[in-house]
Amino acid sequence: MKNILFLFLFTVALFPQKFNSQIQNNFGSAKFIIADQVISKDEVKINKELFETTPAKKNVALAILYSALLPGMGELYANNYETGKYFTIADAALIGVYFGVNTYGNWKKENYKSFAQTYGGISLTEKNDDYFATIGSYKNIDQYNDEKALEQRFTEMFDKNIMNWKWETETQRREYRGMWLSSQRAYNNLQFVAGAMLINRLVSIVNAVRSVVAYNKNLAQQTSWNFYFDANPNPQAMKNFSLNFISTF
Repeated sequence: MKNILFLFLFTVALFPQKFNSQIQNNFGSAKFIIADQVISKDEVKINKELFETTPAKKNVALAILYSALLPGMGELYANNYETGKYFTIADAALIGVYFGVNTYGNWKKENYKSFAQTYGGISLTEKNDDYFATIGSYKNIDQYNDEKALEQRFTEMFDKNIMNWKWETETQRREYRGMWLSSQRAYNNLQFVAGAMLINRLVSIVNAVRSVVAYNKNLAQQTSWNFYFDANPNPQAMKNFSLNFISTF
């Protein structure tokens, strides 16, 4: 809440006579008598909003929303993009890294599937990611099913007519396993990139809130000026004119 620090009244009187009346903000169709000239309210067009120089305060909630959507936008909203631009740049870089790593992982995935089809004799139809993870650990489907039977986990056994595979050599199986692991590492790295993007947003939000608080604090210290004019509307009265202004911060 603004506190009125001082009220300064400056009066210029052409003759030493007190005012018979004063015009308030809503003075209807009254006319001013200034220097022997009749001036209507419409001609004067005094509106304190035209003289208000203090900008509106910034909203903390909006700054949080903007930085959550795109880091740096909260700082831009708070007129502090000098620091906010680094969060925007970092987010753009992280998005680029995310798509790059994801593309690399997809490329490695297509490679190990093609390798398994060529050297493992598998069909790519109706095969999920768990299947491709499994075939890299067993030489063939018989070895896998025998292990599950010994463990009495019969529901996990594969249908040989649909899920069959057989590596020609142990070297090929290991090579396939290495290709599969490389693809998985790429996908796992996406979690770190996504985490970095989240942290970047959180830090930007904190910085945006601080920027808004600093902006509003600085705004409260700035001086805003409001001007008001008073005049005697009585044509028979002695001509006089007064100027009032209020400074608040």
